[in-house]
Amino acid sequence: MRPDAPRLIEALQDRLGSDVEVFLQNQFYSGTLMQAENGVLTVYSDIGGYDATPVKFVIPLSAVQFVRVLPA
Repeated sequence: MRPDAPRLIEALQDRLGSDVEVFLQNQFYSGTLMQAENGVLTVYSDIGGYDATPVKFVIPLSAVQFVRVLPA
């Protein structure tokens, strides 16, 4: 686990329900932060189209380069 993981998880706990952008080395996720614990982030993203069912992404914190919390 990343050495800064506990601090990052703690900071993101206050932002649950916020829109975020999560950047990995070669990927990017955008959506609503639903969970931040046990070394993973859970983000729900509405990808649009006819089926408006949100897609759940479980992202290991070890792969995260940085997280941007978007303004409300």
